[in-house]
Amino acid sequence: MPDGTGPFPVHVFIHGGYWQEMSKAESSFAAPNFLDHTIIFIALDYTLAPGATLHQIVEQVRRGMLWIADNIDHYGGDPENITLSGHSAGGHLVAEILNMDWIKAGYDHCLIKAAAIISGIFDLRPLVDIYINQPLGMTAADAVALSPLFHIPAASCPVIFSFGGHETGEFKRQTRDYMAAWQQAGNIAGFVDMPACNHYDIILELNNKNSPLFAALLARIKPA
Repeated sequence: MPDGTGPFPVHVFIHGGYWQEMSKAESSFAAPNFLDHTIIFIALDYTLAPGATLHQIVEQVRRGMLWIADNIDHYGGDPENITLSGHSAGGHLVAEILNMDWIKAGYDHCLIKAAAIISGIFDLRPLVDIYINQPLGMTAADAVALSPLFHIPAASCPVIFSFGGHETGEFKRQTRDYMAAWQQAGNIAGFVDMPACNHYDIILELNNKNSPLFAALLARIKPA
């Protein structure tokens, strides 16, 4: 929480780790930078596989996001200025929050002002037959149902996309394909080039006030 009474903008971060590693305990690295810009920082946790299926993990982060939207005003937050970011598997979970049925959840629109998806995973089908799927236990049908690439919302918030220049071709392909589908659906997208970064250090740029990635997100939180 920043010093003062607010209401403050709110930023929610979701960690990666192929849905089976990491936690909120390792996810507060960017908090100082957001606090310096008088923004509430929240690390949204979830149960790791195999303790939960990926369907259950998606439901958890959606419910967590709705709780934040419904209650953040009691903690000095501005419910009209909530942004979201995620890295790798966390980027997948951000996309799954954005494509949720907001009307069924009791809202007439997406509650997120803007999002940043960094090195996200949007097509889960390539994971079904490799070791990453062992704790997840996804079937081919699960992979399609849980792939944001096939469930683009018709109206959503602007999204900033990014990946490191030193990442694998598959991470780059997935971002390009999803960003293109996002724009084709009529949604706003922007891309921040981070040529010197790899898959593991790019997310640290959220704690760098001079990073173009943080600057792009800050411009959505606090437009000039």
